[in-house]
Amino acid sequence: MEEINRKAIKAGFWYVISNFMTRGIAFITMPVFTRIMSKEEFGYYNNFSSWLGLLTVLTTLELYSSISRAKFDYKESFDSYVSSILLCGSAFTGICYIIVIIFQDFFVGIFNMEMLYVHMMFISLMVSPAIQLLITKNRHLLKYKSAVVLSLASTMCSTVFSLILVLLINDKIYGRIIGSTMPLVLFNLAIYIFTLYKGRSIHWNHCKYALAISVPLIPHFLAGNILGTIDRIIIARYCGDEDVALYSVVYSCSVLFTFIQGALNQAWSPWFYEQLHNQRFEQIKKISKIYIILFCLLGIAIMLIGPEVILVLGGRDYMSSIYLVPPIIMGCVYLFLYTLYVNVEIYNKKTLGISLNTIMAAVVNLVLNILLIPVWGYTVAAYTTLLGYFILLCAHYYACRKMSISKFYDNRFIFLAAAIMFLISLLILPLYRLMAVRYIIIVVCLIMFGILAWRYRGEIGKLKKRN
Repeated sequence: MEEINRKAIKAGFWYVISNFMTRGIAFITMPVFTRIMSKEEFGYYNNFSSWLGLLTVLTTLELYSSISRAKFDYKESFDSYVSSILLCGSAFTGICYIIVIIFQDFFVGIFNMEMLYVHMMFISLMVSPAIQLLITKNRHLLKYKSAVVLSLASTMCSTVFSLILVLLINDKIYGRIIGSTMPLVLFNLAIYIFTLYKGRSIHWNHCKYALAISVPLIPHFLAGNILGTIDRIIIARYCGDEDVALYSVVYSCSVLFTFIQGALNQAWSPWFYEQLHNQRFEQIKKISKIYIILFCLLGIAIMLIGPEVILVLGGRDYMSSIYLVPPIIMGCVYLFLYTLYVNVEIYNKKTLGISLNTIMAAVVNLVLNILLIPVWGYTVAAYTTLLGYFILLCAHYYACRKMSISKFYDNRFIFLAAAIMFLISLLILPLYRLMAVRYIIIVVCLIMFGILAWRYRGEIGKLKKRN
């Protein structure tokens, strides 16, 4: 048992490193692409990638989400199970592709892109589940080395080929899209063939099992994707690709921030569940306040360096979007705060409410974007997303009220932190013109962060050990 735990800890560590590196590659190369592509070209590609993410949920049925359970129920035929659901997902994607081809004039208008890129998108969708299924399978089998290598190799291939083609050919959109999709198609196709060979047999009962688990989760996955991508799709339709580019660059500030939040939650949640199980409520209440303060200080620091981040990522052409950094980072802070309640719901096995709340917030976000973006432009998307995350915070708090959360969470403190952070985000906006004042405040925040981290280093060390 100890050997399994050590292996799980090692696997978790390498997955965090892998995720950090794959996201880091995209983050580091973004300044290159923003400088060799025009804003219209960069925006066009982001519209393409937004649709690709949305259609991945709709057309592939997210069948990989059934693997964690199937590992136990189909232990003796696990390879066959993976190959069966791989073909099942591709079959459904193929049906969707045929429908799009038949009604291509309609869908070209919906996607707001040329049919050539629609073809590329669906070719990618046909084989893309292969790597996701293999990585998920290996992750649950604790074969972390192959999962890490596959993730990094696919990301590196896509990024390098994109960069080469964008530099070599005049049509930057074509170079960026084909450079990012075709290497992955070939990569996934090889994995696809390998998966079918290893599985050797296909069983319909495997598909029915996977569909029963995965299809009910599609609304949750779809709603979460809508919260993250629908704003860029609507901006592309009503404002144009240049505004998509401006919004995409500033939105990228949240990518690294949400990754840090996810990594911290991987340390927090196991510790939290153990303390909750042992009814150490005062310990949770004490440490959760420190946890919230540290994260809020990090959020303030990122807001304060917003202009410098945008300058590095996009250059001077993108500086007009700096005033969207505070609301977008505030959305990440609310995401962090509502995750505290989500952990309670997961512990109490009340997961249906998680999906329902995500759907509700996504619908509000979608409706507001459709109504407001044509009137006020792309900047309003940052505030509708912020509102969506605040709704989720309130909804998850409401869902947890009957779970005795007042014993271990200071709810007034959580919502006071949310309110103070919102006021600070408004105060930071005029500071973007006062560089010296901003830098002084950044130094103060970092010093406070360091003092708190050092003072409570013992408690932080316990979190790390539990992970």
